[in-house]
Amino acid sequence: MRFLLEKNRRRRLTIQFRVPEYSWERYLDEADEEQVREYNAETHRPILSELVRHSARWKAVDPTVMLDEEFILPQVLPHLITLSVLRREVLDDSNQDLEWIPDPGPPSPLFAPRLSDLSLAGIEIHLIEPVNLNSLMYLSLEGYYIDTLLDVLRHAPNLVDVHIKGPTLAPASSNLVVTSQLKTLEAKYLRSIVPGLFRHLTLSHLSSLHVSETYANYSAVETPLTEFSLNITKTLTHEQLVELLAVLPLVTSFNIEDQRSRLDQGSPFLVTDELLRRLTITSESDVILPGVASLQLHFKVHPAANCLREMVRSRLQRPLDQRLKKLRLVFHYCPLRKLGRVGKCIEDLRKEDLDLDVESTDLDIRLSGAESDASFD
Repeated sequence: MRFLLEKNRRRRLTIQFRVPEYSWERYLDEADEEQVREYNAETHRPILSELVRHSARWKAVDPTVMLDEEFILPQVLPHLITLSVLRREVLDDSNQDLEWIPDPGPPSPLFAPRLSDLSLAGIEIHLIEPVNLNSLMYLSLEGYYIDTLLDVLRHAPNLVDVHIKGPTLAPASSNLVVTSQLKTLEAKYLRSIVPGLFRHLTLSHLSSLHVSETYANYSAVETPLTEFSLNITKTLTHEQLVELLAVLPLVTSFNIEDQRSRLDQGSPFLVTDELLRRLTITSESDVILPGVASLQLHFKVHPAANCLREMVRSRLQRPLDQRLKKLRLVFHYCPLRKLGRVGKCIEDLRKEDLDLDVESTDLDIRLSGAESDASFD
């Protein structure tokens, strides 16, 4: 490796570096019998050190390092465009994740004036010099402080796409409100922190929001959302869901999925006949998601055929610029051949002017609009 790096000194480097996921590894001995031995971290450290020595040539770097080893990013990265760092605890043979706390990061600010794509998990970034964030357009964080996120948003004028994944380690320590040009925000597993986060943000350009969270008052997001994706992980009532959708009148693309299983206790599933009836347009004075053109529904209980049919046809009768154009139905725990009347309803809907996609996760069967001759029992 050293020979290759030295031979091509003028070339920019794209690097992907991985450590084993487990603290042990299997190998074949001289008799071709499988053996198990503990992984020695000293195996990869000389390689990592050699790569760091050529950091001035880095263009895109994607390293995964161990939690307990020292890994300090070089301070000067003049050509770096993409950086993705995952710091994790190597799993033992019990196959259980161990808790980690983000590293405090480099001892002094980074100089990476071309950095446009940054993904960090298990390493904090609060010491990155603000001036180096001018080129940043994409940010992904896992395990971070809210103050860190707010500081990056405040000093990254060109940032348009942010993906954050919990848990957050501490709430914001001030009442600072940050204005950002974000267009896409994806927030997963943030527990009750999401509404608190929105109180610190003004996102007037946000058009796409994807959240995996318990109920939160997203009316605090004063933005003309056009794309909204909701993954339900905990308790959310039908009334709360309707209240949420009522404050998003400009949404044209909506996806809802209940991540809970049949074994979870608490409120019943939300993608049911009740939601279909609420999405059915009966009068102009009481319409939620009036202009939705793309709709994706995940069912974990059988819907009634008439509820599905009436909802879809009421949306197809809208003016052209508000009409439903694309519908994706996913049936969990439910093979397509057992849909019964719903299957006949789907056959009827395929005759409409609608891009219809149907999927069953049980049998991994996917039907496209071209397969209109599908039969159902």
